[in-house]
Amino acid sequence: MIKSNDDDDNIHPDKAESKSSAVSYYADDPPEGWEVYASAGPKRRIYTYFRPLRGPRVLRSMRELDEYLKAYPQELAHDDDVRCGAQIEAEMKDGESGATEWIRGQVEKRKKSSFSVRFSVNNDLERGEWVEEYTMKALGTEWRWPILCKQDFERHLNSAREACQQAMGWKVGASPGALRPEAEDEEDAGKSSSPLRISGLHSGDE
Repeated sequence: MIKSNDDDDNIHPDKAESKSSAVSYYADDPPEGWEVYASAGPKRRIYTYFRPLRGPRVLRSMRELDEYLKAYPQELAHDDDVRCGAQIEAEMKDGESGATEWIRGQVEKRKKSSFSVRFSVNNDLERGEWVEEYTMKALGTEWRWPILCKQDFERHLNSAREACQQAMGWKVGASPGALRPEAEDEEDAGKSSSPLRISGLHSGDE
């Protein structure tokens, strides 16, 4: 369900000329400790935002989100025990560059002191699927719990955008996976930089 914040009595004076700019649509069940929301701005633009509940500011683009997550890495919420279906990340060496990187995979089988993980890579540089086995004792060396990355926000970002498009009567999903469009000038960006959150009304799965 998407929460819609819409109340004529609570529209900020600076935004009185455009009711839509005071309406925000929040994605349900975003990564723990975060809010993801979208609002309509001038010229049929949709602005999307990411707010760490314990962070210093609102992030207004995927680029800002990516930079923040790299500067302040945090684990995805997880159980303390490794279960089938859980996600982990394992450190692997790139065959071409020789550099090491963390690859995310899914636990396929669990034994008493070890477990097997299926990995799948599909990008412009490499494709493949394989299974590796790890021990519980290797936590922190060979494998770790997943670190939050910008891809973990895409589904929530798109749901907030589509709810906003639908509420405004615009074509839903016109730009699948699109990120926040850059404002043409600072004035436009300023009008949409701080959408109000007002409880009460709802839209979405009703």
